[in-house]
Amino acid sequence: MPTANATFKIASWKEEPYTTEPQKMVQAHVARTFEGDLEGTSHTEYLMAYTPAGASFVGLERFTGKLKGKEGTFVFQREGDVGADGVVHERFHIIAGSGTGKLEGISGKGTWDSGHADSYPIAFEFTL
Repeated sequence: MPTANATFKIASWKEEPYTTEPQKMVQAHVARTFEGDLEGTSHTEYLMAYTPAGASFVGLERFTGKLKGKEGTFVFQREGDVGADGVVHERFHIIAGSGTGKLEGISGKGTWDSGHADSYPIAFEFTL
């Protein structure tokens, strides 16, 4: 199974709380830019719950751009947690049937772990 390797930067992150008691829960709107095997932009909607131990989240992310030169879109489903130390542990997969254009039929999955940085490496296996 081929692997895609890229880096991404957070272009914007905006959280909107929908409850604060007993735990803060937010919807986060996140825009990313990608370089490498994955070139383009994405928009993610996360639902997050904060606790004294960190946070847990689920999200959907639409990527628009190119994967190894093939243009189209697809959707990642993401889930994970953030520890009190700020390290993110995330698992994700490409939603079946979400690929368009030259990315129609794509599937794939990966994991991602990182603390805060200016840019983040990401790698995932895929079939097309």
